[in-house]
Amino acid sequence: MKLLAVISASLALAGFTTATPPPQTFSIKAKGNPKVPSVRFDASRSNIFLNYGDSGAVCEVKPGRPRPKDAIFYLKDSILYLHTGASKPVQKVFLDRSGFGMFHFFFFFFFFFFFFSITIPAEAVAKLANIGQGKIGYLTGDGQLPSRWEVQGWTIDGAGNLKFKGKGLIACPSSDPKIKSWTVWADLGIATPGGNKGCLPFTAHTMKTKPVACKYT
Repeated sequence: MKLLAVISASLALAGFTTATPPPQTFSIKAKGNPKVPSVRFDASRSNIFLNYGDSGAVCEVKPGRPRPKDAIFYLKDSILYLHTGASKPVQKVFLDRSGFGMFHFFFFFFFFFFFFSITIPAEAVAKLANIGQGKIGYLTGDGQLPSRWEVQGWTIDGAGNLKFKGKGLIACPSSDPKIKSWTVWADLGIATPGGNKGCLPFTAHTMKTKPVACKYT
């Protein structure tokens, strides 16, 4: 035992350290609500979807082998990353829990209406009033984030379910019946985040998968 300790100390002094194992990669599947598509998460166009289809991701796979159909993630320091591999810029998931407060909303509305006589379309007003509200997306690189965006706070509980600061997720269908994909949001207790209707809570269950590196659009 003393000899082993001496060898370990000698290796440490010589600059040799034990390699840290890479984080476990996983996919995420929607479960727990029969009204929400029981499918895995997709990542495309800087958004997280359910049932999106071809994401357009470019993956490191052997010739003749198909690329993963679902997004592959890993968790490190409570930050949720898409698995891009060591040779590509990181892609990390962000969450925007901010909102266009009522004071700012009425100030904005009356300012433009009375001073500029500008009539703001109802749809635009609704979008302005619903900024943030649990919006989830991802960004590429380690650049500075807008102050309202959060990246730390993701955890996986004992049952393997993904949460953000103890809160679950919801999914919202498209208003166009021809579009089958759903967008994923944080559950902040808002029934219509971003003006979306028909949003439903679900369980985001993680499932271990092989670490296939991809760059998502």
